[in-house]
Amino acid sequence: MSAKSGRKSIYFLRLEIENVRCFAEKQVLDLVGSNNLPARWNLIVGDNGVGKTTLLQCLAWMRPVPYFDPKTETQTGIQPSLHDQDTPDMQRQIGIQPWLNDRDTPDMERLLRDGASPTALRAEMVELPTLDSFCSSTGRIRTGIMFGATKNKLTRVRLTENEPEKTVEPFFIPYAANRHMGHQNAARLSEAEPDDLLRTDSTELVDAADVLSRLDHSALKGNPKSKACLDSLKRALVNILPFINEASDIDVRDPVEPGGRLRFRTPYGDVSLDGLSLGHRTVTAWIVDLAWRLVKRYPESTKPLEEPAVVLIDEIDLHVHPRWQRTIMQQISGHFTNVQFVATTHSPMMVGSMTGVNVAVLRQTEAGDHVVIENEPEVVEGWRVDQILVSLFGLETARSLRVEELMKERERLLEKKSYSPHERERLREIADELSSLPTAERTEDLEAMRVIREAAADIRARQVDRK
Repeated sequence: MSAKSGRKSIYFLRLEIENVRCFAEKQVLDLVGSNNLPARWNLIVGDNGVGKTTLLQCLAWMRPVPYFDPKTETQTGIQPSLHDQDTPDMQRQIGIQPWLNDRDTPDMERLLRDGASPTALRAEMVELPTLDSFCSSTGRIRTGIMFGATKNKLTRVRLTENEPEKTVEPFFIPYAANRHMGHQNAARLSEAEPDDLLRTDSTELVDAADVLSRLDHSALKGNPKSKACLDSLKRALVNILPFINEASDIDVRDPVEPGGRLRFRTPYGDVSLDGLSLGHRTVTAWIVDLAWRLVKRYPESTKPLEEPAVVLIDEIDLHVHPRWQRTIMQQISGHFTNVQFVATTHSPMMVGSMTGVNVAVLRQTEAGDHVVIENEPEVVEGWRVDQILVSLFGLETARSLRVEELMKERERLLEKKSYSPHERERLREIADELSSLPTAERTEDLEAMRVIREAAADIRARQVDRK
């Protein structure tokens, strides 16, 4: 059974927040692509400290969970007090609520904006069989919560959305910015609550060697689902990792065999998982971790990598070379076909690398006292990295600080009505230095410009000699 068998899941369309940390008046994060479907890839960009991680946390907090009626009294409207529900198995579900409403008071207080009240969050989702399914106005799911505070201490909470329908709980897989691989933890890690992203800056990833060893052992014992999962996971790793070319390059060994349970055939020879570079090892562990959690979530599925989930990942570009950043999102989507990704990044390469990426830019206002969300920035597909840096990342120029100062100095000199001999000489010096900078994009064009400059210098030298 796979995601195409009729099972439905929930994907995000929209998040609204008000008076949440650095965000003041109501801000909206759109998570819809140009085709009116939930965007497969959503990238949140912005300077440090402008709330990128906060938005991921708010999405996690607003996922729908069952809302139960206390056994002594039926509630059909707004919840009047904090967390006044008894054990769920003793109650009747009367609707859904955001997961945040089930948490402790400090979790809400961490979202408060200093000196502002009330704080409000609202999310809109849609229930679909696959990520590419037609998205009509029906099937929308909404969660909402509002809470007030006095001196940054919570005083009141109420649900602003309390839909009576029962719905499927979305499968959330959160990854904090600091991702590290654990050791022999495959049995312990399965369906994680999004606490790693919400409470710490660190996520323990599953031991990739442990997972592949378990799948290989089960497949050798004749389990067809384990064999299919192992094969699909190997195909994903071959396609995503740049240092292996085929499934046979992944060698799953007996756990007691010296040299490691998992080795890779690379251009430099056989390398154990622990011997890989930090970037290769972390991405390998992340891909295996995502696959393993899908396997554990959908134990009856014959194609678990194609099952639905919502993945939140902080700083997706961490440890990834720019060449790899250009391709990794498309490679991941080719294997995890029904996963909606919402990620933060500081990489202009990733922003412009893939068609259909939904980008949101967080910008600090001129007053500097709050942040706004820009949902439809310029379409930068096909742009150069320096153009994206200037357009979306707020840089005045992608040149070095010295070159930027030279250009500003030239502008100041050119604004003058007359020049002293020293100023004229200085303009010539600046012009010579700026003209020597490369303007071409491709390696062959840079080489051609170098040859042209050398030829021009040689011609000038010969002319001087003739004189």
